[in-house]
Amino acid sequence: MKQTRTYYAKLNITLGFISKFITIITEFILRSIFIQYLGEELLGVNGVFTNVIQILSLTELGLDHVVSYSFYKPLANNDEGKISALIRFYRRIYNLIALVVLVIGILLIPFLKFIINTDFPVDNLYVLYMIFLADTVFSYLFVYKNTLLTAAQKGYISTKYNMCAELLITTVQIVIIVLYKNLVLFLLTRVIINLTKNYLLSKRAERDYPYIKKESSDLSQKEISEMKETIKSGFIYKLSSVLLNSTDSIIISSVIGTVWVGYLANYNTITLGLDSFYTIIFSSLTAGVGNLVETEGVEQREKIFNIMLMTAAWIAVVFSGCFYALSDEFVVLWLGEKYALDNFTVISKTLILFLICSMQPIFTYREALGLYRKTKYAILAAAFINVILSILLGKWLSLGGVLIATVISRLLTYCWYEPNILYRECFQKKANSYFKRRIVDWIGLIIVLYAVRWVGIIWKAVTWMEWVIKAVSIFVAVNVVCWFIYGKTNEFYALKKQINNIVIKKF
Repeated sequence: MKQTRTYYAKLNITLGFISKFITIITEFILRSIFIQYLGEELLGVNGVFTNVIQILSLTELGLDHVVSYSFYKPLANNDEGKISALIRFYRRIYNLIALVVLVIGILLIPFLKFIINTDFPVDNLYVLYMIFLADTVFSYLFVYKNTLLTAAQKGYISTKYNMCAELLITTVQIVIIVLYKNLVLFLLTRVIINLTKNYLLSKRAERDYPYIKKESSDLSQKEISEMKETIKSGFIYKLSSVLLNSTDSIIISSVIGTVWVGYLANYNTITLGLDSFYTIIFSSLTAGVGNLVETEGVEQREKIFNIMLMTAAWIAVVFSGCFYALSDEFVVLWLGEKYALDNFTVISKTLILFLICSMQPIFTYREALGLYRKTKYAILAAAFINVILSILLGKWLSLGGVLIATVISRLLTYCWYEPNILYRECFQKKANSYFKRRIVDWIGLIIVLYAVRWVGIIWKAVTWMEWVIKAVSIFVAVNVVCWFIYGKTNEFYALKKQINNIVIKKF
């Protein structure tokens, strides 16, 4: 029986939540043990190398988005020949990318000493870097097949494989840290298990879509030319995203000190956990939106978008308010007083969290429609502004300056530009209604942050039990505020009706 977009969205979101909950718990356990046995300096080195590898991945040319987008139409039309031709095309591209990443990664080795800024020498520095590099290179060998599953709204399959792999990786890494305190073995574990997982996942894609192994006609010259133009746009977009999202740790390490990357990483663990929950929701909807765009009219597209926009704003205000109110005390109870950051840094991190979360519907529709081709220069401008401001404000305002630079660069560029493009291309109207909604969202955020700030001053949690009680109280209170803001909207009633239908069908 052919399943609906709603069915696949529910399945992807449900399994995504389960997987992410398990991953967050294991991540906190692993990070605690890492700091206890290996120290915060090595944690900072780990964070810097992660960002270096993310920068190297720009040679992927933004193909993860391009690949998914190119599969939507042939999947909707059940065009097996076109899908097989695309698979063969992407296989050649990704094999070349793997080689380029390897070569560039090796050429960067002499510059590592300028990036890592620690008070003591790091043993096996270059070996650690090569392990990170190997993990990235190996991932390119299978990703084009795995993306087919995601584009077909079968991301839940990847989620199951990833969940099992992460549990195995975490278990083995904890044993290695405790028994051997060996960072090389610690990192090799991830490489080996990830390689095995990606291989098995690619075999699953071949099993579900056996025709991708058959010979088929190649793409036409016109199609190849269009793909090259799309890849060019994707590259600019990918480069910009990397400069915007993956340079902070490198700048912090070089300008302020590598150890501060480790301190920030503890807060990043919290925000990444929150990011993951709302990203699961909206990334699980991307393929469905791609199908929606191919099959529905403008009115239905906008209706679904407005529901997503209200949902994202509600989640953004709740997550931002809770993070600002609770993160400091959580880190103190978890790791100790020395790991807590100043208020300016935390509020800057909170604003980044709010911006990313509230714009998820824009990102979802952008990926589904392939609009990154028309928004590439906005994010490129944001990236360059971010790098320059991060260096200047980092020297002036330290860690918080690097983070607030990210907020400023986003607000000055794509936070207003992308909505205008989306409304013009998808809804055939101006984005005035969007910006009116955004004003309401920001007012709600300011009210919540001001309120929880005073709660934090008056109510200090000094035990885990007190923290849990405080967390539940603030979570409920912020949701009540959001209900007053969004609870009477048409979008809320539409979402409530959809949820009620799901619950009735389930039980």
